[in-house]
Amino acid sequence: MNRLIFCSMAVLAFISCSTTEEIAEQGSEPAETAETVEEDPVSPYPEWYADNTRGESSDGMLYGYGKSPGSDAEWALDNAEEQAGANLRGWIDEQLEKAREEITDDIDSASGSDFIRQLRNAVNELDFTNAGVRSEHTEEENSLFAFAKLEASASDLLQDLETALADHAGIWELMVESVSLRSWRNQDTAPAPDRTTGQ
Repeated sequence: MNRLIFCSMAVLAFISCSTTEEIAEQGSEPAETAETVEEDPVSPYPEWYADNTRGESSDGMLYGYGKSPGSDAEWALDNAEEQAGANLRGWIDEQLEKAREEITDDIDSASGSDFIRQLRNAVNELDFTNAGVRSEHTEEENSLFAFAKLEASASDLLQDLETALADHAGIWELMVESVSLRSWRNQDTAPAPDRTTGQ
């Protein structure tokens, strides 16, 4: 009888200890943390500025982009506009070179040194005086940055290039019809150049 009572008490003690351990383990589990929502970083560039390219074409317009740091807003804006013009010129040169390479299988003279030299000179002589300019600068934590966008009419530039390459009219006609210059020929909806400057 005493042995039976002893065994019963031992079983009850074991069950009590197991229950206590389970409660302790449950209480030690870390609480679930609330998910943190990461906010999209604020872009340092104006909405109209394309930072991933030197230039682009759309709706009969060619666009060049430039930016400049500086301690003086006026100087930085002027420098950004100069960079936009240089970047647009370089981008135009790239597109024309792609167009020239497209037609080399159709006309051998497109690979001639004389034509290539005249093509480079024609690009260098392009006049962006009548191009529209959009620019603005930002100041934050003692840092100043200026941004500029140059807008030139593709039809006007194509006409200037055609005049400069009059001695190679046949090559130029093929280049204008190339895939690389296809977007330049969409003149129906070309907007007037923008000449706004934001502060």
